[in-house]
Amino acid sequence: MSGSLGRPGTGSFSCFHHGEKGKRPPLDDDIVHVSRRIAEWYAEAARRLPVGEIPGLAGRVAARGNCLGVADPVSNIILNAVALLRRRGRGERETRLPPPPLLPESVLVAFMTAYFRYLGDAQARRYLHLASHDLALAVRLVRHDRLSPRHQRRPLLPDGGRLKRALRAAAADARHPEPDLLAGLMTAKYPVALLAGVLAKLRRTTEPLTADRQWPPYPPPAGVEFRCRPESNGVVCTRAGDGTLQVVTCVGEEEEDMVATITITSARNQQQQLRSYISGITFDDSADMETKLAGCLQKTAAAAPASAVAVDYDASPCTHIVSLKLCLLDAIYALYIRALAVMPRGAPSGRRLLRALLAAGHCYGPMDPVSNIILSSAWYAAAAFPHAPDDADGFLDTEPMSRMGLRSLDGLVAMLCDTGTGCCRSEHEALEYLNTWDCDLSRSSRLVVPTTAFAAAAEAAKHPHHAAFGSFLMSLASQEHKLSRMRCLLTAGGGNGISGANWDELNAILVQESEPVRSSGTSAVPVPAFRPLAFHIGTNTTPRSRNRQRGSKEDKPKPAYEDKLTFLRAHLNKLLHKYCFQHPWVRALSPHVLCDPVRIWILDTSKVYHK
Repeated sequence: MSGSLGRPGTGSFSCFHHGEKGKRPPLDDDIVHVSRRIAEWYAEAARRLPVGEIPGLAGRVAARGNCLGVADPVSNIILNAVALLRRRGRGERETRLPPPPLLPESVLVAFMTAYFRYLGDAQARRYLHLASHDLALAVRLVRHDRLSPRHQRRPLLPDGGRLKRALRAAAADARHPEPDLLAGLMTAKYPVALLAGVLAKLRRTTEPLTADRQWPPYPPPAGVEFRCRPESNGVVCTRAGDGTLQVVTCVGEEEEDMVATITITSARNQQQQLRSYISGITFDDSADMETKLAGCLQKTAAAAPASAVAVDYDASPCTHIVSLKLCLLDAIYALYIRALAVMPRGAPSGRRLLRALLAAGHCYGPMDPVSNIILSSAWYAAAAFPHAPDDADGFLDTEPMSRMGLRSLDGLVAMLCDTGTGCCRSEHEALEYLNTWDCDLSRSSRLVVPTTAFAAAAEAAKHPHHAAFGSFLMSLASQEHKLSRMRCLLTAGGGNGISGANWDELNAILVQESEPVRSSGTSAVPVPAFRPLAFHIGTNTTPRSRNRQRGSKEDKPKPAYEDKLTFLRAHLNKLLHKYCFQHPWVRALSPHVLCDPVRIWILDTSKVYHK
């Protein structure tokens, strides 16, 4: 493990095993050490601010939790103190600076565990210790250590409110007087010219600050809410070649008095309107942050003890591996959402394909994970296998989706640990490898997967007919021309769905591939004749009762379940309709497959539509 220390995406800084106790953060002197360091931050902030000129500023500087934020601790204290002064007004002039607040390390740990969903307390303390309790540096260190290189390149904001919620929770835990103000200040957008000037002033640590600079900008910019839908009720929406959106409609009591024209232009096209987050300057594109990270990695690598004895990581799984597995399951869950967005829908083929996905829609295979999910689902749906009795009529519950994610992950690990692959020697290494490539083994140019690994993956994933499916993947992987054609068929829509012609051609290839597998007798189970799954497009608005197995007693209708599903669909339709009116540049959305909302948490910040 010492050889991987500091390598991106391995989580080596928070991986604790037997024989590696030297990596654990010191816990005995943390209270004294952290308190002394925080006191130095507050003293430096007070030295730089004109506390003697502005009444009440000294008391605002000493507020608990002011060091929380996305800049360096001293800059966070200054920015939060000035914002707090403008919100609460000036008080009496202090004769002396109040003592710095005592901020326990648990507040910083609370932020880290709230922001990084699967980070444990011991792991959070480790990262904070390595970053000298600089919160922004600790976040950067976790992203370097645990995220894949592709995720590391993404900006810190926007993130769907995750950072704002974590800052608000940590500020409330620290008993900050205005937790919402602190969280909003650190996650809001500001004019680039003003923001760059303020942060450049803060970086010049030798110069005291004056009272003439206005921070934060006040009043905040007004938000405009659009409640119109293009091409409806007399509203016409046109998009110019430069991306400008123009909405035209008649206004007035009789809708004939005046014509209103609203032009929506991207801020990127108008330099004077450019706005940016604080983290965009202090975190994402900060040379100072990268210098701090490099120094932290170099210092940690020099202090790491040499490991003379090889560690059996699978014999002693650590908290890091548990959290990494949960993160990978979230990533796989996102892959299923993307697959559902492009799969054919409508009765009857759509429901049959959904049932096949819940029974055998695994993400391992010779292509990218999303294509593998669609391929395995289509293969199982077209085969004459008894289908699982799960009701896939528009609502995907937590249990079958979680089961598919776990089994897909087991299959991916088995592929990497297969003796023919020779890539990973343990589950520990396989999970780290998957995290590096975001579960997409097709992106790794150095990985050569033998055809025998697919059979091992299907068996490890508990595929209902692992021998037949493994034989199918082995046969398909050896024919590069067919594999390339199937990739084109599955990705031609660009995320907008698979066309009917492409779906029919895909089924024809499945039928062709089933013949040599069935006639060769290599499968341990009989491989039945394939029945091509016809392509249908339609809306499925009437839920059916649960499917019945042959020979079983017919189930009684379940009106309560059907009523709940109809009620949920109706309300979701209202929400989507309102969203479309508020965002006229977004295409019309309608619900098709409802995934359990409790588990929807996607690390990837790219836009994913749940249909």
